[in-house]
Amino acid sequence: MGRRLTDNEILAQIPATRVREKAVRAAGFRAKSVAYDARSRRFMLELSNDVLLGVPVASLPELAHATAKQLATVELSPAGIALRIDELDADYSVPGLALAAVCDIVESRARA
Repeated sequence: MGRRLTDNEILAQIPATRVREKAVRAAGFRAKSVAYDARSRRFMLELSNDVLLGVPVASLPELAHATAKQLATVELSPAGIALRIDELDADYSVPGLALAAVCDIVESRARA
């Protein structure tokens, strides 16, 4: 284990951290809100760059047997980086879901 940082060293890192966090939010790697849409069986995420992303539950095999009532309990982590469904002990990374959605689009275009 390395040496412990001093309080002054930690405080000196805060401005750069804030700049990085602002860039991450602008890129859309955080979510502002999440809701489950039972009609389309999708999690609807509003990303920090105002993009609306619909994630099909079918793309998350771990949730194959989840009920609409269970899926509707989805919550967003305080920082907006993860989805959580406590009853199902399920966690999903927002950047991971966004990346998977982009990869699906690229793959379908390549097959067309």
